[in-house]
Amino acid sequence: MDTPANFVTHVVFFLWRIWKHRCDCFFNKLSPNPIKIALSAFKAATEFLAAHSLTSLDSDFGCHTIPNTIPVKWSPPSVNAILINTDASWQKDTLMCGVAALARNWKGSLIAGKTAKMLAPSPLAAEALAVREAILLANSFPHMDVIISSDSQTLINSISHNLPASDWKAATIISQVQYLSSTRQFNWSWISRKANKAAHHVASLVNSGKCPSNWVRHPPSSLLEILLYDGLPGPPLV
Repeated sequence: MDTPANFVTHVVFFLWRIWKHRCDCFFNKLSPNPIKIALSAFKAATEFLAAHSLTSLDSDFGCHTIPNTIPVKWSPPSVNAILINTDASWQKDTLMCGVAALARNWKGSLIAGKTAKMLAPSPLAAEALAVREAILLANSFPHMDVIISSDSQTLINSISHNLPASDWKAATIISQVQYLSSTRQFNWSWISRKANKAAHHVASLVNSGKCPSNWVRHPPSSLLEILLYDGLPGPPLV
């Protein structure tokens, strides 16, 4: 239900996007794109309101129920855009993490991916490392709109609003991500974990040492099952 508070939220996000886009046009010589501003502002405001609703439910009931307004299934990007989903699998005892970035197009095809296994001082730092891999992967698509998505709301807020890290252990990595993302315009998206199953699964495989090197072109059956669950085609066999 629309409320005055919701309306104000949309107005604030719209004004903020206008200002940010003005700066991009002035400093980065981008062409004005009013439609893109409106769409990105609406999406950011909607995600903020959904996250606020989720936080309220958690506080009131002490649970992690996801409201109906938050997508619980992966959905493809718009035509001529690339969506890169990220996730990390972190082990507290070893501080090792597996990170994954999966790129899919508007048809839903898995077209590229990047994984790594490395040390991370905290779960948020691990999530930031996964986003860093996504930014590097985005270099494969220099002329396309790229959406980078994570199920870490804290991380997405820090990057998209250029805020300091809430976890000092992750501060250095998040600063690196903010710097790398400043060299190109990205769209940032927070999604529920239920909509991020493919990236989560690949990150888990990497952390356990069970991810095959050719997982993009020939995904293991466990990953292929998730891709099919998303209602999308798996990658073509070659």
